[in-house]
Amino acid sequence: MSFPFSRYILLVSNLSVKEAGLVIERRSSKIFFGWWTVVAGSIITFWAHGYYFYGLSALFKPISAELGFSRAMTSVGASIGRFEGGFDSLVTGWVIDRFGPRWVILTGVFIAGLGFVLMYWVNSLWAYLTVWGGITAIGVNIGTSRPIEKSLANWFVRKRGLAISIWWGFVGLCTVVVLPLVTWLITVYGWRLTCVIGGVVLWVIGLPLAWFCVKQNRPEYYGLMPDGVTVEKPVGSKEMIDRGAAYAAAVEEVEFTLRQ
Repeated sequence: MSFPFSRYILLVSNLSVKEAGLVIERRSSKIFFGWWTVVAGSIITFWAHGYYFYGLSALFKPISAELGFSRAMTSVGASIGRFEGGFDSLVTGWVIDRFGPRWVILTGVFIAGLGFVLMYWVNSLWAYLTVWGGITAIGVNIGTSRPIEKSLANWFVRKRGLAISIWWGFVGLCTVVVLPLVTWLITVYGWRLTCVIGGVVLWVIGLPLAWFCVKQNRPEYYGLMPDGVTVEKPVGSKEMIDRGAAYAAAVEEVEFTLRQ
């Protein structure tokens, strides 16, 4: 479906007339809400991934030593979570499209935090596999990857690569920030309380960030345009959605159906 670009006057930052085929002008210096989504998603992923995927490197030895697990059995907990993630993604993607990314992030953060806290009472292999490999893994898998990617894809088109790169850049910092912190906490408080601290911090930081900094729909539904582009004058929601589609098409954004 093509859009009559001549009907729309878009005010686009850093986009040439030749690229868009539209009348443009730089206008607003206000911080685009999508960048707050980048910050929120980065912090949530930074902490959750740091504790679950990288923190296990520090938690591995004290857990196996206290509970009497072999190295192989201790590794199974992490392996279950990785394997499980492949199936979680299929369901998560459908749920995100139906209910929006905010609720999925909130649910995932709550479940992951609960899993960390429940580690305090783990005293058997089955409890460990259920809590770490099941509950915590499900929370991290559904709450810190697909819904955040969806949020960023909704709010950015031309600057999507930059937004996602910043987000994943925070994940890379886990090994140099969160892992040493987890190691120190284990030394001071022990592995059980360290897990509780991880869960509580995830709740305290992650839930408010997801609620206030992540929207359910694309920016056009809130009177905004992707990438922080501004329109010449306020328009109705239907026309704003059409303008957003025109802008996306102008920068060669392509939508695919499930069948395609």
